[in-house]
Amino acid sequence: IIKAVEMIDPSRRLFIVTNSKGAVKKLTLLSAKNEQRGWLDHPSNADVFRHAMAALRRRTAETTLACPTKKHARPETAVLECTTVRAKEAARNAGPGREIAPDVEIYDIPGAQLHGITQKTAHTVIQQMRAKGTPARRRTTANINKVKAAVERQNGSVPTEDQIWTAIKSRDVARNVRNFLWKGLHGGHKIGDYFTNMPAPWRDYALCPLCNVTEDLQHILFGCSSRECETVWRLAAVFMANRFHPWPALSLGSVLGCWLLDFSPENVSDNGLTRAMRIVISESAFLIWKIRCERRIEHEDDTDLSPSIDEITGRWHAVINARIAHDRHLTNRRRYKGKSLNEDLVLDTWDGLLDLPENVPANWI
Repeated sequence: IIKAVEMIDPSRRLFIVTNSKGAVKKLTLLSAKNEQRGWLDHPSNADVFRHAMAALRRRTAETTLACPTKKHARPETAVLECTTVRAKEAARNAGPGREIAPDVEIYDIPGAQLHGITQKTAHTVIQQMRAKGTPARRRTTANINKVKAAVERQNGSVPTEDQIWTAIKSRDVARNVRNFLWKGLHGGHKIGDYFTNMPAPWRDYALCPLCNVTEDLQHILFGCSSRECETVWRLAAVFMANRFHPWPALSLGSVLGCWLLDFSPENVSDNGLTRAMRIVISESAFLIWKIRCERRIEHEDDTDLSPSIDEITGRWHAVINARIAHDRHLTNRRRYKGKSLNEDLVLDTWDGLLDLPENVPANWI
């Protein structure tokens, strides 16, 4: 939209067709509200929308924004798909945001209007302003890069930072698992290097007592010789074997970004399989973390008190069964209305994975 406005003489009528219904709505029907709130509802794209609004406001001739639908298809619709692909590639390879020309900048309306602002809105604006001035944390940047590499290896495309942070807020992520993933992305768990520069005896906590190496999250989840590390991932692979085989090679980036991973077969969308894999990976990783914390903190590294393989197996099955029961509970439309889970999605998620008696109906929910 910005490019089209910049290329055409401001005194000539302009008719822009785009397949982004959201962009058209934000720049037309919702433009007054968005500018009044300082584009607070779209923080990641606020600069782009402000640039577009300033460029549109600069024009003196009539400008029309339209979004074609299948019902009202136009001749231009045929080229939209190709244009969309090229636009995505250009956006992916683009550098820092372009500067607004001085003759356009005078039409920009930055910030939120004080007239009619609420305390909640003002507080959110202040938070965003402070966040922009906060430098990136070294550990956070390193973990974000690990997630990007893992997701690119599985999906073939690199996610943005906003997508990574948004993914762990998915409604399918249990709250305790979400906290674990959020801390993991920030490198906030008190393990490994956290104890390195401390005096004895705390310095000894930096090393894994079983392997005698630095105990970082990658080691805890995948490299440790503990019973829970090997047993849990073996159980996860066996559980998913009927629908996904072989089990993928996972890493810390795969766990922290598991809610972005797509496990659908080639050229086929399988939301149920992808959701099942995401749940199993995240819940399994969190169970390993919980058992590790019990072993190191509660039992003070006493191997005699460590859970047996049978205990770990029972706990893993209990976690998965709890998630299945939770899914069934959330399909209650009478209680949860629009927030309820779709029954078909739940059935697709656990299809072929449960050991059900023969007399159980297809819709076991």
